[in-house]
Amino acid sequence: MGISASKSNFNISLVTFYSTENRGIRYLSSVLRKNGFTSNIIFLKRWINNAIQEPSLREIENLTDLLRQLQTSLVGLSVGTPYLKVARNLSEVIRRKLKVPVVWGGIHPTICPEDCAQAADFVCVGEGEYPLLELARALADGGSTENIENIWKSEGGRPRRTGLRQLINDLDALPFPDYDDDNKYLIEGNRIIRGELLKEDAEYRIYPSRGCPFNCAYCNSAAIREVYRGLGNYYRYRSPDNVITELEYALKYFPKTRRIKFDGDTFTFPHQWIEKFCRLYREKIRIPFEILIHPLSASEEGLIELKKSGLQKVQMGIESGSESESKEIYMREGRNSDVLRFARIAHRLKIEPVYDIICDNPLATTRDKRQGLEFLLSLPRPFKLYLYSLTVFPKTALAREFLRQGIIRESEIEGEATKSFRQFRLSLFYPRPAEETFWVCLWALSSKSFIPKKLIRFLSRRVWLKKHPLPLKALAVTADFIRITFIAFQMLLHGEMTVFKFKQYRGLKSWITQ
Repeated sequence: MGISASKSNFNISLVTFYSTENRGIRYLSSVLRKNGFTSNIIFLKRWINNAIQEPSLREIENLTDLLRQLQTSLVGLSVGTPYLKVARNLSEVIRRKLKVPVVWGGIHPTICPEDCAQAADFVCVGEGEYPLLELARALADGGSTENIENIWKSEGGRPRRTGLRQLINDLDALPFPDYDDDNKYLIEGNRIIRGELLKEDAEYRIYPSRGCPFNCAYCNSAAIREVYRGLGNYYRYRSPDNVITELEYALKYFPKTRRIKFDGDTFTFPHQWIEKFCRLYREKIRIPFEILIHPLSASEEGLIELKKSGLQKVQMGIESGSESESKEIYMREGRNSDVLRFARIAHRLKIEPVYDIICDNPLATTRDKRQGLEFLLSLPRPFKLYLYSLTVFPKTALAREFLRQGIIRESEIEGEATKSFRQFRLSLFYPRPAEETFWVCLWALSSKSFIPKKLIRFLSRRVWLKKHPLPLKALAVTADFIRITFIAFQMLLHGEMTVFKFKQYRGLKSWITQ
């Protein structure tokens, strides 16, 4: 079947902020291109940890010039909550200068569509592959855009709601993400760079599932689940065959790949899925990989199979070593004993564990922090820590509770606030109260095998340090420098250190505790 004239003349440009890895927008592009449309992906700036800068006037000008050169008919903006203000500004400029419609999609338009209608002509609520395709067809053919499910049309700055379609149940039916060279552009500083930037990356990320089977209070995923209530299974996963076929497809595009990361909310699958996946992975891929997993999903049998197939690293959310904080505030399922069981299995199997911890929680008590430290010290070493500064996202259970207690104002919820620009992964250089600095530094030290546990416990009982934590901070920063230098050397040795990776973490503000 030939491409219609309307499609061939209708060019769609998809813009994403601070992420060259954005897989969601690559799926959208693949569906559009498969159906005969011209689709370009524009990456506006890259993520520099804790040092995010809004686009400059020159970068915005470069963006509008590029959109004009590409003869763009429809602009799609992928809008994560932290980038709400950036998206509003860009939409205003694009609509004023280019006179083309703008559609917003992504996490924020899904959970807060009302925030988006004043800035965009259309808002895509939920999964966007097929709604965006229908919108493009309607605009290209001069047809009606009134009743496209998931697409809310802006009328005088107010959204005209439509129904939501069922969640995509058969994820295998989707084409693989778009990795072609000819339709990718990065705008950064004074430059526009054309081509697929991921070709320089040593790590390939793949999403074997969508949604999450858990319901944590701080997470956007729980808010999205509410949007889709009654419209199908929220947690869905692809077949092992489909996952392996994507990896084979991707490795042809990315010959520098040295590691595969199975991303998404959690690596949670039935035992039969794990068995088949492991067999196919050993036969066809044979590259070291890592996963993200929940303590309740980490069975010894499954971990043994995965280890045989190349599993090297497992990232697991603890969030807090205090069970009361974890359960009552974060609504986190599972117990410390589940994490400890996994930790002992991982230690025995020589799987590297990485634990996620949330800091800067105003509801955490001194008792919670002490329990958290003691739990971290009970875990077998070596392990890494990813420390995160608590960020409150809209429509989450945590946001509702903080607002109810008067701990924060609406303006302090991410979106209107941009805390994650300055402090997402925790940096010891971020200003915080003395006692919080004291505990954060102790947690950071707990993962350093070269720092004796007895010394950490001794320091944790020094009342003077709690009020004057600068000497403790100096020790924690020094320990971080030693750990980061070692990690950088390992990455260099294994061909995983790229120029951008170095730039991403070279500054003191960009250092992250591990």
